[in-house]
Amino acid sequence: MIDLHTPRYSGAEAAKACGIPVTTFRSYFARGHFRVFGDARERDANGLPHQFSLRDIVGLAIAIRLMDSTSITPASAFNVGMKFAHMGNNCREPGRAFNFHEFGETAILYWPQSDRSRIMPFDKLTLHDLAANEKAVSVLLVNHAIGDVYKALGLDPMVAVIGSEPPADASDWEEIGEIVSE
Repeated sequence: MIDLHTPRYSGAEAAKACGIPVTTFRSYFARGHFRVFGDARERDANGLPHQFSLRDIVGLAIAIRLMDSTSITPASAFNVGMKFAHMGNNCREPGRAFNFHEFGETAILYWPQSDRSRIMPFDKLTLHDLAANEKAVSVLLVNHAIGDVYKALGLDPMVAVIGSEPPADASDWEEIGEIVSE
């Protein structure tokens, strides 16, 4: 089972997993766009380097992807990423995608006019969800973004893309990989 919760990754590892230079990564924190959270606050207060959990890094990577693909501010992107990383529901654990077989790709919808976001299965999107009485909406599919984080940290990216741990029967896992790569 992959541990999403324990802070064990350095800022340099987090930056690499997010696909940005470590200086850029650190500047988001130094400028107050991204905030130190959780156990990192205590480490920061004691002068120790920050450590990030896998869940934190996934949220930060989503924030970076949102900034790369929309006009979202870094602070708003951070909030959306942390919402994904630290909030879930009965169908999705915090920091994980929805189960691909049940729900398809996981999407984050972002409405810039109201600075609102919603996490939902892409297959369940309707025109009503997209419009929401606003002029524009951005949709970010996150499964492969999470997979990129896992791969950069030496973890199995297929777990991230699928949104669940491997099944007991390894032949099922191969079948899943074929479905995703189509």
